[in-house]
Amino acid sequence: MRISAASLVVSSLALAACSGGDVVVQRSESPTAFSGDTYVQYSAAYGANAISIYNPPFAPEATVDAVLAAARERYASGQYRFFAGPPPEDWNGYTIRIAFGRILGNSNLCAKPEQPLFPAAAGRTELLAEYCYGGILVTEARGWAPALTGPDDPHLKQVVAGMVAELFAYRPRRGSKPPRN
Repeated sequence: MRISAASLVVSSLALAACSGGDVVVQRSESPTAFSGDTYVQYSAAYGANAISIYNPPFAPEATVDAVLAAARERYASGQYRFFAGPPPEDWNGYTIRIAFGRILGNSNLCAKPEQPLFPAAAGRTELLAEYCYGGILVTEARGWAPALTGPDDPHLKQVVAGMVAELFAYRPRRGSKPPRN
């Protein structure tokens, strides 16, 4: 029995609608990013990871608290730890930079965190998350959600948790071999 391409598309759209497909997260496989994305899980697991927020859509403290809560809930086991503000003694030197808004072109928040941000299309929220070691871009993810209503909007939790998970996902570059067990 042959399945047409159209029926596959309709089926996948129906599944996306059932699974809350209103939040989208995409990891960038940037050729300009530092190759550290192949060991990002190990780097992130040792010590605490800083989180910096740019262009928060709500009160800065409430936005930071909501983002930290989403990241901590996603990794409730303590596999990865997060903080904002002054670094604790066990800071691993890595920072997740999250920008609310659209950044045009091949931008790098790690090297230039204060670059201009542009508003998202009406009715939607756009975010960019980059995992940085100082000014070095390790990996990045983008997220889209319906327009957020506040820092307690469940879409914010979904998109932040999804972006952090994508930043820390093991994805070897083409041609590389998986680690041996």
